[in-house]
Amino acid sequence: MDKTLLNTKWLGTICVVVVSLVIALMAGSYTINALKTIMPTVVTETADFLPITIENGAIVEPKDTVISKSYGKGNNTFSVVLDTRTDELSAADITTPGVYASRKFIYGVKSDRTEVRSLSEVSNITIDQEMMQSGAEWIENHSGGYIYVTMFLSLLAYICFAILIYAALVQLFLGIALKVGFGRTLRVTTLGYLALFIIGAFAIPTGFLS
Repeated sequence: MDKTLLNTKWLGTICVVVVSLVIALMAGSYTINALKTIMPTVVTETADFLPITIENGAIVEPKDTVISKSYGKGNNTFSVVLDTRTDELSAADITTPGVYASRKFIYGVKSDRTEVRSLSEVSNITIDQEMMQSGAEWIENHSGGYIYVTMFLSLLAYICFAILIYAALVQLFLGIALKVGFGRTLRVTTLGYLALFIIGAFAIPTGFLS
C-alpha cells in the first residue's frame, strides 16, 4: 500500500483546518487587543456629541447644533460631523472622508463613494455616554468569540475556494498530460498553496510576531 505523503487521505483537509485555525487565533488576538486599546478613546471622543435623541426618524436633540472633529493629517484626514441645522447635507458639506450626520440622514464618506442611510430606519432612542460606555465594555468582554469564529470560517472558506481553483488549473494544464489523478493534484496544490499562504501571512506587518 502506498504510504507516501501525497497519497495520505485527508492530509490537505487537516492542513487547511489547522492553518486556518492558527492564523485566525493570531489575527483574532491582534484584533481584540486593538479593540481594547481603541475603545476608551472612542468613548472619550464621542462625549462631545452626546447625548443624541432620535425620534420619528430625526435627531431632535441637540437642536440647531454643529459639532465637528477631524483626525489625521493631509490626505488621511477623517472627519466626524454632527449638523442638526438641516435635514440634509450638500456635497459641499462632506468634502473629506468620514461620518456625517444631519437631522435625518447619516453619510459615510469614503474616497471613492458616499453611502447614505436614513434615520427613519432607526427606532426612537437616546444615545448617551453611559450607553456608549456599556457598549464599549460589552465589545471588550464579549466580542472575542465572534471575532475568532468569523475569522476562522472566513479563512477556511477563502483558502478552500482558492485551492480548488488552483488545483483545477493545475489539473487542466499538467494533470492530463502527466496522467496524474485529481486527488494527488489537489494534495500537491493544497500543500504548495498553504506554504505560500503562511509565508505571505507572516510577511504582512500585522503584529503576529510582535
